[in-house]
Amino acid sequence: MATAQQQIPAQQVQNATNGNNILQTTVQLVQRYWVRITVQMHEYGPPQSTRAAGNLPYVLVMQDGNQWTVLSTGITGASNGRVSFGIPGAGRYRAYTKEPTRSFQAGAAFDIPYHQLPNGQDSTREVQPWFGMEVTATANPQTFQVRQALPNTLGRATNLYPPASTAPHTLTQAHASASTPLDLGNYLITYQLWSDISRCYGISHAVIAASANRAALELIYGEQLTSVGQHGRRLEFNGRTIEFEAGATEGGRRTLGFADNTNMTASECLRKAYPNVFDWWWQSMETLRLSSATVSSTWRPHTGSTRHRYSLALDINYLTGLVDVSPTETASTTIHLHVSQGNSNPANPQPPINAAAQHARALSKSFHRYLAEERVGGHIGWLGGPWPLTRAQVGLTGNTTFIVTDSGHTHHVHISVGTDQP
Repeated sequence: MATAQQQIPAQQVQNATNGNNILQTTVQLVQRYWVRITVQMHEYGPPQSTRAAGNLPYVLVMQDGNQWTVLSTGITGASNGRVSFGIPGAGRYRAYTKEPTRSFQAGAAFDIPYHQLPNGQDSTREVQPWFGMEVTATANPQTFQVRQALPNTLGRATNLYPPASTAPHTLTQAHASASTPLDLGNYLITYQLWSDISRCYGISHAVIAASANRAALELIYGEQLTSVGQHGRRLEFNGRTIEFEAGATEGGRRTLGFADNTNMTASECLRKAYPNVFDWWWQSMETLRLSSATVSSTWRPHTGSTRHRYSLALDINYLTGLVDVSPTETASTTIHLHVSQGNSNPANPQPPINAAAQHARALSKSFHRYLAEERVGGHIGWLGGPWPLTRAQVGLTGNTTFIVTDSGHTHHVHISVGTDQP
């Protein structure tokens, strides 16, 4: 990728190289200073622990009177969650989660996002930034005092958000290089903060409005799903069904909703998933001739990598669909995507013992081959599942492993949807 350079005012920091794990546009500025934080997130226990909040796409904005202006976009470091921000000096700054599929231009006005109601209208409740700071200037020789300044627009109890810094940090000319940033140390995104920085979407979102699957998506984002027990949800439309297990929303239901100080409902949790996730999967079910699928997780704020917390992941554990058994005959079969289910392993070296086992292998092979093709096509990203598979093992050319496994993916297939997925 070619590196572009441009001379722009200090107030228009655009994608400057900041030591993160992606290539970015290099920008020459009249003046800028650098601060660094190491972003962490809670990991559900017990015992409760922390891990690096790596691969979190963000947009950094600065207050300009009554307006906020885009300074830069980027992504936190993959392995350590570290990120450096280039800033022009005194002012108020916020880092928001960058909404998937959206792009932001440096110097452009930034509209603070609001959580949406099911009908698609914006609520009066702001989406939280995940980090904020205030920089004030001192007398000559000029130095700056940096304080953590995370707003609390939803009025959360102080113990639910990262603690405010107790003392200011001094920013000087020594920090005018990306290689020598002012290190503000570790910064922890709590469960509740992650919930509040994740926008809740409604039926008017642009992805839904433009989708051929709009009617199905409106049932999800309009909270019109069938309740199954207390926390399960079911989407039934045009002969296809998605079962959202109660566990799919368990982590989100441990946190407070945007409207008040009560815990989120399962329906609200599902509206945190970016609409292109369900748009892609609903279309994929038609392509694969699937009549039903069971989803064990989508967006969640409490455990796992950033992929789920960033709202672009889908975990699937059961599929039912058609397979061809002759040129004129099909059969319906169900597979359980679990390491213990040999007949669901498309690369099982043991021959199937009966027709049912043969049908299950065929459906699983078709499903996994589709995932391999979609990954090459750029529609999906990282894949995890019960079995590591190469392209050759699902009937394609090449020995590239397209889906991996580990202890956390023995009982479902994880799909990262979209080109923005970290």
